[in-house]
Amino acid sequence: MLRRRPRHPVRAALLCILFLAAVWVGWFVSYRISAEPVPEWDSVERLNELVASRQPEEENAWPIYKRILIHELGYESFPSMRGNDLYDELGTLSSGQNEHFRITGDWNDPMWEEYRARFERLRHLLTLLDEAAAAPGFAYPYGDYDSGDESILGPPGILLPELGAFRFLARLNTIGLRAAAAGGDWDEVVQRLRTGLGMARHLTYQATMIEWIVGRGIATELLTELQRALMENDVPSIHCEEALAALSEATWPAIPISNALDGERLFIQSMLQWLYTPGQRGFLHYRSIHDLGLERALDPLDTDLYHQPVFNRIVNLHPKMIMTPRREASERIIEEVWVEIDAHLWRERLGLDSLNSLILDRTENADVPRFLLEYVARPLYNFFLCKTMHRSASVMLRLEAHHARTGEWPDSLLDAMSPDDATDPVTGLQFRYDRVFEDPHGRPYLLRAPDSYPYTPQVEGWPVLNQPRPPIPDWMHDEGTGGSGSSP
Repeated sequence: MLRRRPRHPVRAALLCILFLAAVWVGWFVSYRISAEPVPEWDSVERLNELVASRQPEEENAWPIYKRILIHELGYESFPSMRGNDLYDELGTLSSGQNEHFRITGDWNDPMWEEYRARFERLRHLLTLLDEAAAAPGFAYPYGDYDSGDESILGPPGILLPELGAFRFLARLNTIGLRAAAAGGDWDEVVQRLRTGLGMARHLTYQATMIEWIVGRGIATELLTELQRALMENDVPSIHCEEALAALSEATWPAIPISNALDGERLFIQSMLQWLYTPGQRGFLHYRSIHDLGLERALDPLDTDLYHQPVFNRIVNLHPKMIMTPRREASERIIEEVWVEIDAHLWRERLGLDSLNSLILDRTENADVPRFLLEYVARPLYNFFLCKTMHRSASVMLRLEAHHARTGEWPDSLLDAMSPDDATDPVTGLQFRYDRVFEDPHGRPYLLRAPDSYPYTPQVEGWPVLNQPRPPIPDWMHDEGTGGSGSSP
């Protein structure tokens, strides 16, 4: 009689489970390493729509600026980004390495003779800039840029090839303000102020953060030069009033700071569609680990196998591809942070350090939201500082006007202006004002920011706002580099 062999249902079940698990793991790995982003909309198109929605209904200034760049400066856009000899003169005059000429010493110092001659060769551009800056609107059309490098993940790059030339022209205008103040031409000072503010405001109709940052830089350099001119000269009261009108009519930015991050928000939404696979349940795919700084790379191996894309993806698999929350979770965290940012910005009197801490706290355990939001609030610091500088310039003009009318400096700010005019827009507190009689720089007073400013700006001499003009550095006199533009 044949004996039947005992069955092992448990062992068979385990083998079946292991087989199915192996199949699932194989499918999962294959699915994950082969996934690619499938963007659902065009970020460049939406940015252009955003810019169009912000425009006032009057003339667009961009065609006028473009005409200056092409017809006067022979400027060729990307990829050349070069111009004629006049453009080279402009670049030399306005470049960062020649900062000393723009801000230090006396305008008529022999050290600056060559630079003054360069300025005279460029002076005729100022009249053209006046026309452009007077146009209310500014809509610079964005174009995309494909680097051709398939390893770079993300939406198409945004081309801003004319932005550097725009900044050079704005610096030429600020140099024009300095030259006019040195010559006592206060009508021209007021015109340079109007034009510079117009240029700075124009960039805030745009959508990218870099344009806002450049616009803030233009406004800051212009206002700083105005403040130095007020410290160095006696200004007639009528011109103080005209300059006050210019500041009142052209505050920076042109639209609320709360709109500064609209373009950045579009970028972040666009990045999500490149970091994750489609749908709310989308997962972080292989290519996104490069942008998140998570990529694992083998030591260089000179083998054909290593260079195969599939093998490269397998050896670079990262646990974050599985552990990172799904797309819907990242979107939820990001939206919660935006709600807090909006609440801070609409108040416009805020603790910026607390906003930055809030972003870091909310994204502490979320790699994707932290990657996208970690630095988003930092440019706001200088945006708010620019509002303080704008108001402080108005305060200084009112003090100067009082001095021009009475021959005396007031004992307090409220002797020369209303409480509202003496108030910092960021803190809602009054500026601090002290008369001084033996200042080493000859200043009749010190104007300081309020004590409880929401952060400590990286500004020399802070919190004093009416800083004196720096002298020409000794090394420049020693080396005789006034005309070469060299630096130590």
